[in-house]
Amino acid sequence: MTRAVLAYLVLVLLPAAGLGYFAFRVADEEHARRLAEARSELEREAGRLASRFEESLERASERAIADESVPAGHARDGRWLGFAPQAGEPSAEELRWFELSIRGGESFEHELGDPARALDAYAFYLPRVRTEPLRSRLQLGAARSAHKCGQRLLAEAALRELSQAPAAWASEEGVPIALAASELLGEPAPALWARVKAQAELERLVLSHPEVLESADAVLDGGQLLFARTVGSGAAAIREIRAVPVAGIDEDPAPLAVRLAPRAEAASPGEAEKLIRLGKDGPVAAALYARDPSLEAKTAAAGVQRSVFRGLVLLLVAVTLAGGAALALYLSRERRLQKLRSQLLANVSHELKTPVTSIRLFAEMLAEDGVDAAGARRYGQHIAAEGERLSQLVEGLLDLSRPGRNDATLPREPVDLRALLGRIAERFAFQAREHGIQLEAAGCGAGSGAGEILAATNAPAVERIVLNLLDNAQKYRQSEKPWVRLGLEARNGAARISVEDNGIGIPRRDLERVFEDFYRVRYDDYAVKGSGLGLSIARKLARKLGGDVTVESRPGEGSTFTLEIPLASEAADERQNPGR
Repeated sequence: MTRAVLAYLVLVLLPAAGLGYFAFRVADEEHARRLAEARSELEREAGRLASRFEESLERASERAIADESVPAGHARDGRWLGFAPQAGEPSAEELRWFELSIRGGESFEHELGDPARALDAYAFYLPRVRTEPLRSRLQLGAARSAHKCGQRLLAEAALRELSQAPAAWASEEGVPIALAASELLGEPAPALWARVKAQAELERLVLSHPEVLESADAVLDGGQLLFARTVGSGAAAIREIRAVPVAGIDEDPAPLAVRLAPRAEAASPGEAEKLIRLGKDGPVAAALYARDPSLEAKTAAAGVQRSVFRGLVLLLVAVTLAGGAALALYLSRERRLQKLRSQLLANVSHELKTPVTSIRLFAEMLAEDGVDAAGARRYGQHIAAEGERLSQLVEGLLDLSRPGRNDATLPREPVDLRALLGRIAERFAFQAREHGIQLEAAGCGAGSGAGEILAATNAPAVERIVLNLLDNAQKYRQSEKPWVRLGLEARNGAARISVEDNGIGIPRRDLERVFEDFYRVRYDDYAVKGSGLGLSIARKLARKLGGDVTVESRPGEGSTFTLEIPLASEAADERQNPGR
């Protein structure tokens, strides 16, 4: 068999494994190539779309710088200044004059209702206020008071001048001076209103993206581009900020799903990322993310192709291995048959050894001189009983060897366990004397003086179990003063039959494994013949009877095996109420 396996390995298995390995490598490389091509195509399309969008942004920013109607905000040192850069801050003296004029004019105009005196108060310090935004507020108050007190020519002249004021100049309430002057003249100013709305939108964007005050040069917010540049140099340097609408990406024949983000972020699986700059090598304004909706289908198609190729290779390898598999199956079947034969022989030899030994002992005692008629009759009865037991063992072993009979139930009938254990102890006593074993059978036998303990069970099966346990106690006895104690008690609706000895014991790691088929504890200095089936058969029989066999052991001190089976009343209840 070894030569056949070696030839199969060299001529069939190794070439087939090599063929499968190289075929799988080719399939994986082709799959990776197709995925790389799909990813490269997505990157190219995303780059082309990003370039087109960059051109659109550049044109929009150039138009915004050239178009004076687009409002420009200003910032310095990281703070918002407004829509018109100031050449310098007003002096403290100028601010004091402004406060005196505006406070006096507003008091006469609104609280005392004297527009003439309000006109004088507004105009009193007007020549001394040189800062234009502050000066325009005083002029607006004076023109408003002149209009109220009937000096219409003076009021109209001042209001027309103020209607041309920069949109950045505003009153205390935040209303643009030019817009307030136009309203007082009764002339609508739609262009000015549009500019005011554009300024409000610009201010909102700056508040949403404060990074443009210092660091960021361009930010994309929805359909608007917020970009900033530094105007001037040195101490006079100021940040000019504009907001212009930009068109979205035009419909493109390439079937890509595109999204724009105001800044770079983590790309989703299957997305290509491209940064959009404001001008060549300019600041980053946004990030474009493109995804091919058909990428998953392409990936699935490549995976199917790889799977089909692998399947064909596996089929070829399977056909190649079929001959070797058939050979291996044949050899394995032969080995299993040989093992079954060995197991049957071991079963028969183990089960038959105990009754044969008992028959031999009783026959030798019967052949001794001086045996009276009563003793001869008693020995003959024992020989007949052991012969009957031997016959039952042969039938049982043959029954266990038949397929499908391992789970068969055993017939049960009421059995007096005291009397049964008494007979078992009497048979084992001869074997115990031969090996110098002191046997104690407390509470066993019909003449023990105790009452009956009835169990609905199978007497031959119980006898086989107990004799197996006694036989093991005899095999693994101590060399000096060995003893075996056979006990019986009824507890909690069950009969407990115990076999205790002072033998060599069982290690903790082997306590459960001793009930496995063919398992035997290895002792280096204690040679005992056996097949490792006795305890396995005992537990199987006990569980067929509705009980179990358990063990407690102390290495070097002895072991206690316990057979527990239901009493007669418990067994009857179980038959009447199954699964209770």
